[in-house]
Amino acid sequence: MIAEAVEAEAAASVRRESTQSGGPAMATNLAIDDQLIDEARRAGNHATDEDAVAAALQQYVRWRKQLQILEHFGTIDHDPTYDYKKMRKLDRIPEP
Repeated sequence: MIAEAVEAEAAASVRRESTQSGGPAMATNLAIDDQLIDEARRAGNHATDEDAVAAALQQYVRWRKQLQILEHFGTIDHDPTYDYKKMRKLDRIPEP
């Protein structure tokens, strides 16, 4: 029983690699359902549990940001007289 708990804890140990922003790597122990992590790894064709967890977190963050954007729908006034085609013509640089 203890060996299973230790094995599960070791399997759920996740090391977050340095991000593009240069953030530090951090070792984190998480208790994640083994079947769930295996299913996520297979579904995403990830080589390791770490890769599957990192991909899942990235997807979660993108999804939450999209939800925040959706909250703004209907809050921005629309100008029915705005002519975007006319404005595009004004932005063009005349040919010499």
